[in-house]
Amino acid sequence: RVMRAFPHLVEDALTYHGLYNALLEHLRESVRRGFTTAVHVPCSEPLSLERCRPYWMSEEPRAFDLELSATSLPTLLTGPNASGKSTLLRAVLGAVVLASCGLRVPAANARVPPFASLIMRTGASDRPLEDMSAFAVEMADLRDALACPSPCLLLLDEFARGTNGAEGGARAGAGLEH
Repeated sequence: RVMRAFPHLVEDALTYHGLYNALLEHLRESVRRGFTTAVHVPCSEPLSLERCRPYWMSEEPRAFDLELSATSLPTLLTGPNASGKSTLLRAVLGAVVLASCGLRVPAANARVPPFASLIMRTGASDRPLEDMSAFAVEMADLRDALACPSPCLLLLDEFARGTNGAEGGARAGAGLEH
């Protein structure tokens, strides 16, 4: 009878039960794996991650240290294929999202300022049904990302993929200058 009279209460109870279980499991796993609670710092302080690691990898990945301050932005990360650039970017974004939600972070220490926007763009593809080439899609995505409110953590992975070094460098330079 209660379920018929108050169906939303049952749905809410099930939702909260699911959230509680997810949070409890995150806490258990994060304690087991040595995650830390992030310190939330003002916008004027840098994003700092010490011995951060990709939490989704089953084997123990190599940890990294990272500090990004307003004075060091924008920062360009380059390196050879298969050197871990994409994994590093995903790990940074994952750590910032977890910290922003008040959850434990896969790092020894984490100092995270607030961000109005968190954006990560990976890969490149065209949209033939919209008559957009991969280049047009990439430029539209960059335009939209640069229009986001500040402070913004914008991570572009494989930007200008499929071009030669000079063209890719020119595109990256134009985006950084904007």
